[in-house]
Amino acid sequence: MTLTPVAVERRQDLVLRAAFDEAYASIEPFLDPACQWGGASFTVLVQHSLREAFPQLSPQQVQILITAANRVYQARARATSVVEPAVAAHHAA
Repeated sequence: MTLTPVAVERRQDLVLRAAFDEAYASIEPFLDPACQWGGASFTVLVQHSLREAFPQLSPQQVQILITAANRVYQARARATSVVEPAVAAHHAA
């Protein structure tokens, strides 16, 4: 019999974890580097948007959500850019 390792939950802030999916969906369009206004990112707009949507969160929690959302967006973008050339090569054949 082999023992399966038990995953240890590293994330401790369950309030942020519960809010993440909704927060990510609302700010995802602003995370695209191509989405700028006069050469400036929409960081301040994203902060205000999240504060309005989640008034119970502290400014620090809002910043944590933004940082986590950026990491998820970048990871998905990298995964997509790795997959797309393989898909394009497959369709070209």
